Amino acid sequence: MIGREPKKDNDLFFTCSLIEYIARKTKNTKKYVVDKLGKKNIEKIYNLEKYIIVKI
Repeated sequence: MIGREPKKDNDLFFTCSLIEYIARKTKNTKKYVVDKLGKKNIEKIYNLEKYIIVKI
């Protein structure tokens, strides 16, 4: 994988970016969004990000 990040790094970036996007759109803090999503839902996003399509 020369020149490419490992898949899990991409998954983590996607998850963090999605949390930040939700926080900005809802005018909440990232901590608030993380607390409301909960560990289980964040793990789902992290593990299944290839199935999520975000409409911006």
